[in-house]
Amino acid sequence: PCSGVNGLWSAVTVAALLATAWGVRPLRTAALGALAVLLALPMNGWRAATLVYLPGLKLGSAEELTHTALGAVVFCCWLLLLAAAAWRWRLRSPE
Repeated sequence: PCSGVNGLWSAVTVAALLATAWGVRPLRTAALGALAVLLALPMNGWRAATLVYLPGLKLGSAEELTHTALGAVVFCCWLLLLAAAAWRWRLRSPE
């Protein structure tokens, strides 16, 4: 998703899915959702700042594809951070 709002909703949804799949406790699930929201500002700032420089690269017809790819790369980084937090907070089975 290229739009910041779409990215935010998608990240919160993925955070909830990861928390469910990996058995994250309820309080940590709420923290994971809050992390998704808090990451929205720097991630969208990074995306927007990079998009400012796209026209200067003179990409021509590839500019739209680059715009979409950049949004996808930033969103994947966002999800990797959420996945790392969810993995760290998952329930561990007793050994």
